[in-house]
Amino acid sequence: MKPVTLLLSLSLLFLFSLPLHMEASVPENPDTVGRAALQAASEGKWLRAMEEASRYFKLPEKNRRMTVQVFHAALRAAMAQRAFDTARSWATEIPRARKLAPEETALGALLVAGLAGKISDVAELEGISPEKQETILFQVSNLFYLAGDYEKAKRFVRSAPEKTPSCPVTIVREAPSGIQAWMESPLLKRIRMADEFAPYNRKAAEMLILDVNTVRGKTPHATGTKCPFRFCVAADRYGLALYGEMPEKRADEIGAGIISGGALEMYLQPGEGEFYYQWIWSFFPEKVSFVNWMSPHRFYRPLEPGFRHEISAAGGMIRFFMRIDWEILYDRLPGEETRWTLGVIPWLRSGGFTWGSGGQVHELNKFGKLEFRGIGRILPEIRRRLVFSAWGTCRRNIPALKVFWQDEIHGDRGFYKKILLPYLERLETYGKSVSPEMSTETADRLFREAVPEWFELKYRVDELRRNALRRQLTGENASGCAGR
Repeated sequence: MKPVTLLLSLSLLFLFSLPLHMEASVPENPDTVGRAALQAASEGKWLRAMEEASRYFKLPEKNRRMTVQVFHAALRAAMAQRAFDTARSWATEIPRARKLAPEETALGALLVAGLAGKISDVAELEGISPEKQETILFQVSNLFYLAGDYEKAKRFVRSAPEKTPSCPVTIVREAPSGIQAWMESPLLKRIRMADEFAPYNRKAAEMLILDVNTVRGKTPHATGTKCPFRFCVAADRYGLALYGEMPEKRADEIGAGIISGGALEMYLQPGEGEFYYQWIWSFFPEKVSFVNWMSPHRFYRPLEPGFRHEISAAGGMIRFFMRIDWEILYDRLPGEETRWTLGVIPWLRSGGFTWGSGGQVHELNKFGKLEFRGIGRILPEIRRRLVFSAWGTCRRNIPALKVFWQDEIHGDRGFYKKILLPYLERLETYGKSVSPEMSTETADRLFREAVPEWFELKYRVDELRRNALRRQLTGENASGCAGR
């Protein structure tokens, strides 16, 4: 082989083999590995995040901001995987080895202390501003939240109120039925207005997985600002009424829709351990968005059909009125010792605030309480009026049921004659006792026995039909089943 040819062959061999040698010798890019760790953590791929973070910490630092981000992501991943030894090691070693800021050092020290069962301030918090201390504590709280240690997560949160606010419900036979009626009523002069609001805690919200921030929009931070909104609650024969007001210099502009006024986010839990209602009441343009946490069924009715509301904005004031009809909650009427949970969160131009709950949302056990002392005076009237309302509802629905089930194509005449008709006749027999002259005893008996059947007629008919079909399929005797 000629020397020139040999030299060319060796050169080509070297060139083709060069990338392989270079690939093996080129060090990993820390930023690439760091981004992989952050991406895995954002997707909840905790094991992958831990692997990438471990690789990153073995590489020389190239980007301080990336190091801080990976440090936080690594701790979240380790705690979510309950790899506590790894979390403890990283929390202790990384801030020291990478000479991180005092905030990351304090975060690591608090996490290590919490893992050791020592929930207390540590020396590393000294010299850090109160606002940054609050951020660090919430970050530690979130780490234990991810690990499923909710007790420690709560103990790291400093913002919980010392006392849950309460609001005595004013009991009257007939409460003012609108804003103008409230303004003119002497009741407004003697009723106690609730105003114990705390600024909405944005840092807490950022740490809460179940906090549906997307429906609330953006509001200014309310640090150092007193909530201008105050409200009162009354109960009468018709339902639960709330009147609220707040001074607002730009009320006329808000009322005209020139600028945004905000919204009221509210929660109502009608008794301990019960389901809760949530709605967001935006104003100007006025709209109420109901957040239904449960599908409608015999024992749960959506709030919307029995919810009435009114807002006015003029003369430097915004006023609110809303009422929830007892028809929605007829099977959960309050008693003398009843305490219902009420959450009120005004999202205003001056910021977000909460009534109870330490400035957080969905904290039902910390929201304010409604007390119904004196409700016994009007409970007989409430029950009596519900008897009329339920029987009226039933009477309107019975004709359509009879027409449908007797239809030869869509109905079932056998089911109608043997089961449905006897049941409807029993309900109609109850209805014969309804009159303005009926006694309190009769009204109370009808409330117990007939009102649940009248109000829930649709669901009761569905149950009868389902049971009839089950008996038909299994060959059971359908006799004697009417009305059961």
